[in-house]
Amino acid sequence: MISMRLIRLLKGSGKHILCGVLMQWVSLIMQISIVFNITDRIRMITINRLSKKEIIIDALFIIGYILVRALCDYAYTTQNFSAGANVKKVLRNLIYEKILRLGPSYKEQIHTSEIVQMAGEGVEQLEVYFSKYLGQLLYSLIAPITLFFVIMKINIKVATVMLIAVFLIPIVIMLVITISKKLLSRYFDIYYGLGDSFLEKLNGMTTLKIYQADKKAADDMDKESEKFRKITMKVLMMQLNSTLIMDFIAYGGAAAGIISALSQFYNARSRITMSDTFIVLFLAAEFFLPMRTLGSFFHIGMNGMKASDRIFAFLDLPEQKRGNKEITDNDVKISLKNLSFSYDSSKTILKGINLTVEPKSFVSIVGVSGSGKSTIANILMGRHSNYGGSIKINHDEHKTYK
Repeated sequence: MISMRLIRLLKGSGKHILCGVLMQWVSLIMQISIVFNITDRIRMITINRLSKKEIIIDALFIIGYILVRALCDYAYTTQNFSAGANVKKVLRNLIYEKILRLGPSYKEQIHTSEIVQMAGEGVEQLEVYFSKYLGQLLYSLIAPITLFFVIMKINIKVATVMLIAVFLIPIVIMLVITISKKLLSRYFDIYYGLGDSFLEKLNGMTTLKIYQADKKAADDMDKESEKFRKITMKVLMMQLNSTLIMDFIAYGGAAAGIISALSQFYNARSRITMSDTFIVLFLAAEFFLPMRTLGSFFHIGMNGMKASDRIFAFLDLPEQKRGNKEITDNDVKISLKNLSFSYDSSKTILKGINLTVEPKSFVSIVGVSGSGKSTIANILMGRHSNYGGSIKINHDEHKTYK
């Protein structure tokens, strides 16, 4: 669940993600140091060779390790915040600039509600994707390998068992992604459609009340909301089931590593000591926790990918080609010749409209509801570009102006 286009677009966040991963790795090294220190002291206690001076020195070292971990955790949080803040700033600027380039006619290609959701929740999802998911993805690969080399020095068999078990989690994640891809696609289609429908009915509430159609509109919204509730419950059940499976693998893998270490300890031919067994016992959770955390973030990765797909689809929308002229004359003459327009092929709104508005004159366009009065105004304001015929502003075509 990585988009290289997204990574290249938001490369400013990359350094913060890498710094965050480095802080996590240093924190892991501190944890390993604490475990080795404690297990060594346990060994010294069992053979009665631990003095008060050594206890004080060890306590100071452990406090130092804990302080370094605390600083790393703080730095990790700070770097994640910086990565997320950069994502929001860059993406919202790109969306805003794209809207400006599309001009008032952007509604011909995308609904306003979808832009609002995209710039709001869509960008927020990508912020979480960068601040949590990507960093955890890198760390979940580095941490098990680091711990594998640590435990390998104790016993290669135990280290191999734990490494094999830990990489069963990403296999489960990939299976869940494959199964849930179609479900999540339906979820987002319904979600964005619900936003479009709600905004459309909210904008037309006055008209709905005039024609006494507000009750039907409310019933339609209830049906769409119920449909969204059902698909949301399916997504939540899928996430819950996948979490249970990953928990089973994580805790089962940790248990398998501990059991393997204990069996090696009680094996007379094995060289694993009691302190070595304690090291495996204390580090077993650290072996599986990063990959298990990544598993809990997989829905963040899916949401981020869906959000990025919609944002890129919006950024790739074709832009209308307009001229660079500006209206500088105070005397403006508007001429419409054989103007035609339709929202779709099934119904023509305007056909063969001819109109001349002389400079500094007032013109009223009168007609029944739906006859195209607002459509003419919207075309003159640039909100609809796919009209037929000619519109001239002071003898120059309308499309030659900005």
